[in-house]
Amino acid sequence: MKDFFRYFFVFASMILVACGESSVNSSGNDAVNNEENSSIDNSAGVGSFVTGVLVDSRDGRQYRTTKIQTSLFGYQVWMAENLNYEVDDSRCYGDVPENCEKYGRFYTWFVATSACPEGWHLPSSYELKTLLDVVGDVDQEKVDNLKSVSWSGGVDKFGFSALPVGYYLGDMGYVYYDSGAFFWTSSHEADITADFLEIGMDKAFVNAKLKPNESYASVRCLQD
Repeated sequence: MKDFFRYFFVFASMILVACGESSVNSSGNDAVNNEENSSIDNSAGVGSFVTGVLVDSRDGRQYRTTKIQTSLFGYQVWMAENLNYEVDDSRCYGDVPENCEKYGRFYTWFVATSACPEGWHLPSSYELKTLLDVVGDVDQEKVDNLKSVSWSGGVDKFGFSALPVGYYLGDMGYVYYDSGAFFWTSSHEADITADFLEIGMDKAFVNAKLKPNESYASVRCLQD
């Protein structure tokens, strides 16, 4: 009987030690994963952001990214440059290829819906409105905080770096250059009109008036 209790206590001790080691290893791995997947410190508050880099495996092109905290435990990761992936029904401002290097490409809405790289998507109107809710309290503040510092009055407080390249509108050609940035959303109404984010001189808002098969606008992809 004494031998039984002695072996029992030895076996129980071994189990406790093993569990302790497993717990340490598990928490260590979680810490590494958390560090890799989230570099925003929640204590920094809504509106804090960090930058990163996205490499598009389709053509090797690199894009700056910005990870913006939109709530206490939520965030959005945006491309901080306009998409510049060449496909049919895309074009450069002024039909000058060099302009794509600075401004990215313009896309029809139908092409834009599938233009983002794997793991990223064309944002919905709701997702863009979520962004607008955290970048400022009044219209002018939202605009200035989203604009690149190279755009007059731009503060670029969140690393979004919008540029005033306008968009392309059928027979009218290129419009609103140097006065507005226009980004497609995935939201639309019966393929008649599609929503877009407009960042103008004094107001930033989601609108719904562009014709998806006649208009070409910029694309900012959002991480899934």
